[in-house]
Amino acid sequence: MVYRCKNDPEWPMEDVRGDVKEFSGYTAVELESNETQWGEEVVHPEDQEDVWETVQGSLEMSDSFELTYRIKAKGGETRWVWERGRGIFGPDGELEALEGFITDITERRRRETELRRNERRFESMFHDPNILVGLLDTDGRVQHVNDTALEYIEADRDDIIGKPFWATPWWTADTTADLKQWIDRGADGEYVEYEVDHPMSDGDVFTAEGTIRPVTNDEGTVVSLIVSARDITDQKQHEAEIEKVRDQMEFALARTDSVIWEQDHETGEMVSYPDPCPVLEGSLRTIEEFETRVYEEDRSDVVEAVESVLETSEAETVEFRTIPEIEAEWVEAQIQPVFDDGSGSRLIGLSRDITDYKRRQQQLETQNEQFDELARVISHDLQTPIQTIEGRLELAVQTGETAHIEGALDAVDRLNELREDLVHILRSKEIVSEMEEIDISEVAEAAWEGVNSSDRSTLEIVGTARMEGDPAATRRLLQNLLSNSVEHADCPTSIHIGKVANGFYVEDDGSGIDPEDREEVFTPGFSTKSGGSGMGMTSVRQIVDEHGWEIHIAEAETLDGVRFEITRIEFTAE
Repeated sequence: MVYRCKNDPEWPMEDVRGDVKEFSGYTAVELESNETQWGEEVVHPEDQEDVWETVQGSLEMSDSFELTYRIKAKGGETRWVWERGRGIFGPDGELEALEGFITDITERRRRETELRRNERRFESMFHDPNILVGLLDTDGRVQHVNDTALEYIEADRDDIIGKPFWATPWWTADTTADLKQWIDRGADGEYVEYEVDHPMSDGDVFTAEGTIRPVTNDEGTVVSLIVSARDITDQKQHEAEIEKVRDQMEFALARTDSVIWEQDHETGEMVSYPDPCPVLEGSLRTIEEFETRVYEEDRSDVVEAVESVLETSEAETVEFRTIPEIEAEWVEAQIQPVFDDGSGSRLIGLSRDITDYKRRQQQLETQNEQFDELARVISHDLQTPIQTIEGRLELAVQTGETAHIEGALDAVDRLNELREDLVHILRSKEIVSEMEEIDISEVAEAAWEGVNSSDRSTLEIVGTARMEGDPAATRRLLQNLLSNSVEHADCPTSIHIGKVANGFYVEDDGSGIDPEDREEVFTPGFSTKSGGSGMGMTSVRQIVDEHGWEIHIAEAETLDGVRFEITRIEFTAE
């Protein structure tokens, strides 16, 4: 607009022409009539004082002035204007009025502001101490580089400016062809990403992750290229280390039947490594899926372990059985919390198959039980010849007959033989060792000599039986059966040993064994005799089983007591 006004802070207008309404919202009439005061209602309140002082200062120096300020349009919008004017003086030299024109520069001001903002952004990026930045023309010649980029090479900025980018010390002959191709793509308007190894002035190599960005003018024409790169050498080394650890972990897990799992307790999400889980068979996505693989009776143990870790922040180890469909019958899980921001909201676990360990443990417990039982049997088997020796020596003292001493010495020899047999059993862990064909009557007579039969009990061999067996173990078997008959009789007893089909029998004329007790006779500790250990029959059962024989208790056929029949197990083809 073109104006003439008084030199007053309210700038009362005398004449207004032009497109004033288009940028101010006020008509020329409104301003000329001073219905609206330019200086008070149009000029922005924050700029009114500066406008007055600037104009007055310029008038004192000359008769013209220029200034830029804001106005408040009629609709409330803030706009920028540029004003140029001069003082009109009368014949007497007095200032009579101001004349000038005002132009709306809001759009230009917006573009200038945006340009300055972009310049600041560019400067901020260009001088980033962590990023290498260069500015190229579309032919690939260097226009500018930042200080960070120069730190990697021994060259001054003046040595780089104007050179083709591929001829600078950052690049080698091996990468030149790729770089030229990337620059051509950038000049065509493409955003290019790349990763490359760069040489350094000290001979080392650094890995850079970079981009080439095209810069366009208002018409969309590419006018320059911005090349930026970030040194990712440490990151690549870290990734290599992580990959190495991952490979080692895979190697270890593949050979230990173990799995590492992580559970976010807040979301319930769960991941395992490797996946699918080789121990619990299948992918695990939630702790509930984990629990479905646990044997029902053991699930409460797993839940309690997880809750304990969350409550106490202390690691827990829990062992549990799996459902029958899973090959790993027993699993051990070591669970510990992971602390994020001071709270343990995640759980890390290591689960491994301990089936073989549990089986060995069970086997060891069974072996220990068997060893305890064997120890009691050995103690019993040694007791019989010791009692024989004691009985013979007592008779020798009472009667003075040396024959009893000889009998005691014979019992000592048999005791020593038994000791050697038992030592062999303990060392070889075999109750029955070398097998051969044996004459049961001969073995029975040797066993009878170790029995304390001072009460005139008798042994009669009714028939000859022969079996494949261990002579020493069979002698212990018969010695236990013969001693059992003598010890359980209230008076001298008669004992018969004879032949049956596939074996032999031992029977006596004692009080026999109640049918209801016959199933319990061979149980460790069972005895019908007051003070008896019950281990004699247990020893008999062990020796029979180790031979692969069978033993049955029946009523005596020729005498009035009990009958034991020992036979080979016969297999028939179906």
